[in-house]
Amino acid sequence: MFDFVNPEVQFNSPLPAPQEGEYSEQAWGIEKFGEPIKPLTIPRPNVGDDDVKLDVIYCGICHSDVTSGTNELPGMFSRYPCVAGHELAGKVLEVGKNVKDVKVGDKAGIGCYVGKSWLTGLG
Repeated sequence: MFDFVNPEVQFNSPLPAPQEGEYSEQAWGIEKFGEPIKPLTIPRPNVGDDDVKLDVIYCGICHSDVTSGTNELPGMFSRYPCVAGHELAGKVLEVGKNVKDVKVGDKAGIGCYVGKSWLTGLG
């Protein structure tokens, strides 16, 4: 059962160090409930066969992202650390062996559905 009075009790987890098959990445996020947005070092999985690693230059932050970070979305409960944001744009740094639509160095954008074929080359 979710503790509405003390949400930080169940939903604050320390940032883990990267494990085998992961690397460290810089991100902006909220480390613990009630804290401000700040730079964080987070673990990310290595690029798999169907993945694309993007050097994010721009990231959209909408009202839903803000309320996710502050745990104010009705019916949803944020887990911390929380790195919100979607609608990314940047340059492709690495591609998996099955990726055919983009190559390293391409400009690309990713919509709000991660894990889908939503990567779009920007020329």
